[in-house]
Amino acid sequence: MSLLTALNTYRRLDARQRALMREKEIDASMALEEWIPFLGGIARFDRAGDGLRKTLGWLAILTTIIALAIAFASESVKPLLLGIGSLLFAAGWSRLREIDIPPALDRFLLPWLVLLKEDVAPKSEVSLRLDLRGAEQEQKSLSARDMPNGLPKKPSSCKDEYFRDDWFSGTASLADGVVLKWDISDLVRQRVMTRRNARGKTKVKKKYKIQRSFDVQLSVRAKDYQVGQPKPDTACRESVKQGEKRSAIRVRTRSVGSELQAPPKLTEFVETIARAYSHLSIAPKER
Repeated sequence: MSLLTALNTYRRLDARQRALMREKEIDASMALEEWIPFLGGIARFDRAGDGLRKTLGWLAILTTIIALAIAFASESVKPLLLGIGSLLFAAGWSRLREIDIPPALDRFLLPWLVLLKEDVAPKSEVSLRLDLRGAEQEQKSLSARDMPNGLPKKPSSCKDEYFRDDWFSGTASLADGVVLKWDISDLVRQRVMTRRNARGKTKVKKKYKIQRSFDVQLSVRAKDYQVGQPKPDTACRESVKQGEKRSAIRVRTRSVGSELQAPPKLTEFVETIARAYSHLSIAPKER
């Protein structure tokens, strides 16, 4: 992706979009006709920036190597110029890395909002709270502990740290009168293993275990829907609250992975919503 294309894409972003890329957090309510182009513009620049960042990284490395080679071979000013170019490439790479957005935006959030648009109530706003800073933040840490030597394969040291990342939640009023609420969170175990080989060289390796939770709630008018009782199921947790005016169905499912930035699977999320809907039936009309 060319520098010109990336710059043109960035210029099209407004102040709110650029703020989200810097801060990676937003809590707002807008119509989906606003949300989709708002987040879509960020996703387009992020795709352009990913390609450009890789190019700048390689250019920084190559110009550094060439500058060092020329410096050792001659007293030309070319190494100085190449060194300045290398610093500029590195600065561009660093800047793009700072505003990089996780793949979940393009591969999960936008497809979900496009799908939701088909069922949302006309002229209604959708509330979203989005935190794309990632799980490995000090304020998201739950606990840390040193593991006994020998776990696993006898590292010199092994430390586990747990993080909770409540990174995506929202509320939408649907065309059928149902209010849909959802919350997606990750419980992350970061395991840092340090080993020292016979030559005294130290190697550090990180492994992750991510337990992702989909928490979905449907709020319905009692006069419109009858709500069935949850069935025992080890695959998910279900609960029902009956009320005179409104009732609520809550379904929570979990999945386990090992890739820290892997986006959620949209099919699994939609299946959780469908499971909640399976408890609803149309209430008989009063005569």
